[in-house]
Parts: sequence; structure tokens; C-alpha cells
Amino acid sequence: SVLRPQAHERLPPVFEPIEKKTGSMAETAYLQENVGEALKMALAAMVVDQPDDAVEFIGTYLVNHATKHEREEARAKKYASLAESIAVSDAAAAEVAAAAEARRTASDPTEAEAELDKELEETDDVESLYPQLMDAVRRQTGCTAAYVGVKGEKEGVPLIGFCGASEGCDMAGNVLKGGIGEDEPAEGVTFDLFQQREEYEEELAAATAAVEEATGPATEAEAPVAEAQAAVDGAQAAVDEKKALEGDDADPEGLAEAEKALEGAQATLAEAQKTLDEAQKTLTEAEAAKDAVLQYPSRAFVANVVREDRIKFFGIPRCGSYCAAAVKYDSALHAEGIGEPVPEEPAEEAPEAPEEGAEPAEEPAPPARAPKNQPVIVPV
Repeated sequence: SVLRPQAHERLPPVFEPIEKKTGSMAETAYLQENVGEALKMALAAMVVDQPDDAVEFIGTYLVNHATKHEREEARAKKYASLAESIAVSDAAAAEVAAAAEARRTASDPTEAEAELDKELEETDDVESLYPQLMDAVRRQTGCTAAYVGVKGEKEGVPLIGFCGASEGCDMAGNVLKGGIGEDEPAEGVTFDLFQQREEYEEELAAATAAVEEATGPATEAEAPVAEAQAAVDGAQAAVDEKKALEGDDADPEGLAEAEKALEGAQATLAEAQKTLDEAQKTLTEAEAAKDAVLQYPSRAFVANVVREDRIKFFGIPRCGSYCAAAVKYDSALHAEGIGEPVPEEPAEEAPEAPEEGAEPAEEPAPPARAPKNQPVIVPV
């Protein structure tokens, strides 16, 4: 059996070294784990500095070490959080880029749409292709439905008749009636495309004034350039003349003066040309701004159709947006035909009968075909 001493009894000497050794090892492990590295650095620094108060030096060193360690931990957490935020941002940017690329790819014409484009260029019956065309508009724009209409007039009343729509859309055959005075406003908002903007006259006048203001300096800057160019040509001729002298007729001093005069003329020309370029740039920008003034709205857009009282519904109202764009021109069969109207050919006199034995005259070219009116494309 094992003898267990009472609380008031001292341990036999044989047990004391074992207890002290066990306690010393635990304390050493604790100190080594928690303050060992810092304490070694403090002791090393103390040996190097040889302070008068070694205890105060070690205490101050350990406090500073703890503060520095806390700052490093906070900085590491901050950097980790920043890296995580950057990773999240990069992932979101990559997702947006992928979505944009997917939309771009989805909006590219398909093989069927490319064939449709070729067919539109060649056919005389464009209206029969309206359904396929509207399907292509719907797919490429991502809208719910697309339809096309032609603006016309009947008995003095402006009308927009919808003559083609994408699959699943029943707008074909519906008609919008335009306004007749203030008492009978136009149905819907699409007729806004054909109403001159209120700001048009003011903006056009301002743009025209800017063009006129820029025209003067541009015109005035042309004369100095011409004069400077003439001076350069004269100075160059003088230099060439001096260089042509040889032997006793050579004139080095005169050649140097002529070259100096040529450099001065070239500098004057460069300055005059710079002034002219700036004036012409200003004029070009003013002309571009004038051309950009819109007489009519570029589109009719309603963000929420159920909140717009002027929207004309054909059937049950549906939530969503509406956007209409007008394609205005007199006549054409396809996009390449938009432009100046085909002039009427003057009546030709009847050709004289060919003389006996003469070759027959070539047949005249057929007259230009009168093209058809084209519609307003209205994606929804």
C-alpha cells in the first residue's frame, strides 16, 4: 500500500525534488510559450544598451513590444479585409464583364438574321418580311415585343398604322389617330416624334450665331498664311540663289543672312498656320454642334406605361416601358436607298429612225422604280 501523508506532515525528502522539478518544467513551458521570444529580445537589447535600471528597461521594452504586436495584428486584419474586398470587387467586375459580353454576343446578328438582311436588300416586298425583322429587333434589343408602323394621313387626320409585329405581339392592324387641334389631342405618345421640339428654334439660332462668329476668324486667318507662305517661297529662292554661287562669286555671309531670313519666314508661317488651324477647328466644332441640334425628338420614351395617362392601350394594360424611334425619309426600299429622292428623268424626244445599213441604237435604261414608304420601328 502507498502511504499518504497528512496535510500537516511534510513530504519525505525523496518526493520534494520530484515536485519542484515538475513545477519548474510547467512554469518554464508557460514562460517560453507566452513571453519567451519577447523576453529574449528584451534581454538581448538590455545587454547591448547596458541601462542603469535593467528592470525598468525590460518592462518598458515588453510594453512597447506588446503595443507593436497589437498594431501589427490590427494591420494584418485590415489588409486581410482589404484583400477580401478587392477579391469580391474583382469577382463582381468579372461577373459584370461576362454579362456584358453575353449581352453583346446575344445582340450580334444570327445567321438567320444575316440572311434576312440580304433578303431585305434584294426583295421588292419588304412588308412580308416585317414579322422576321421585328423578331430580330426584339431579340437584339432584349425588349418584350417590337412592332412597326407607317405614318400617313386619311381625310386630313394623321394616322400611324401598325403593319408588322414580332411573334406573340398582336399590335399589327391597330391604328393610332393623330391630333386635330387642341380639342382632339393625339392618341398615345408616338406622335411626339413628329412634333418640333420647343427648344429647337432657340438652340438653332444660338448654334447658327456660333457658326457665324467662328467663320470670321477662320476666313481672316487664311490671308496671313498665304502671305507667310509667299515670304517662305521668296526666302527659299534667295537661299537657293546664294547656294548656286561658286568660286569668287560665293557669298557665305549673304547665304547665312538668307538662311536666317528663311528660318524667320518659316516661323511666321508656322505661327500663322497654327492660328488658322485653331480657327478652323473652332468653326468645325460649331458646325458640328449646329448639325447636332435636333428639330424633332430622337425617341419617345415612357419608363412606366401604367403611370402615363397619354398611353393608348389596345387591350389589357401591361406593366413595362415603351420606346419609339422614327425613321424619317421620303421613300426607299431598304436602308441603302435612304437619301436624295430619285430625280425624274426629262422626257426624251423620240429617236430618229436609223439610216439604212447603220447599226441599231442601244436600248435605253429602264426608269428608276418608285420606292415604297417605310415605317416607324417601335421596340417595346
